Amino acid sequence: GRCVNGCVGALTAVPADSVLPVPSRPAAPSAVPPRPGIELPAPAGPRLPLATLADCRSRVGQMVVFEGTCVRVVRSRRRTAFAVMFEDASWVRGFKVVVRGRSVEAVGGPDFLLGLVGRHLRVRGRIVDHSVYGLEILVDDRDVISGVA
Repeated sequence: GRCVNGCVGALTAVPADSVLPVPSRPAAPSAVPPRPGIELPAPAGPRLPLATLADCRSRVGQMVVFEGTCVRVVRSRRRTAFAVMFEDASWVRGFKVVVRGRSVEAVGGPDFLLGLVGRHLRVRGRIVDHSVYGLEILVDDRDVISGVA
């Protein structure tokens, strides 16, 4: 039946065959699963494209989430900067994440950075092609680095 003339809150029985099923929504993609060690918070705003060694050169100037395995960590000659290397190449030729000056402590200190060797990481940042140091992502905050494995 129908509700007529002010039957606010009245419930009526509806035959089961007249109810349409509610379409289910696909589950929202989950963030990187939490793992011991480093965690990456969900990025605010639009999703960033995933970049790897295979395509990082074509993404210069873009904000990305870079994913790769750290092959070594190099300390600068002045001992004020670290390069988390993702290629077995020199600081100038290999793709890297660079942490400089006071940012070293903000990211976790030398021991944290040296402990990234062999870890599969995700790093959020802008890929730049520095005129002297080559392809890199500059990092000044630990929140942009996460351990995937």
